[in-house]
Amino acid sequence: MLAADLVGPTGSVLGLDRDPDSVGWATRRVTEAGYANIRFQACEFNEFTDARQFDALVGRFILMYLPDPAAILLRLSAQLKRGGAIAFFEPDYTLPSVAFPDVSLFHQCEGWFVAALQASGARVDMGMRLHQT
Repeated sequence: MLAADLVGPTGSVLGLDRDPDSVGWATRRVTEAGYANIRFQACEFNEFTDARQFDALVGRFILMYLPDPAAILLRLSAQLKRGGAIAFFEPDYTLPSVAFPDVSLFHQCEGWFVAALQASGARVDMGMRLHQT
């Protein structure tokens, strides 16, 4: 919805998600909010193709799950209009969080979370790899 606000009523936004249920939820959410310039498509991010050219490629918490994020960004950037923007937000879980007051259970849960991400194959250092990627 933020992207739709940025492009205005004459622009359009296409959202991608691999999970059809998430696409359904997102579609209902934007419809209820009154947005007519947003549509969603269920697909694997690395398999997305479209004949149209886009002004921007924007993502959040995506690259960390892709086997070769640089190759996928390179392929998708070919669908950008000249001067198009690429903006991604990716976390970095290589350093422990700081909590005040310091709560050991918080750190234990964070450790479990990071271990689960690593076990899934996610790159827990993607945030610090963005510039390189």
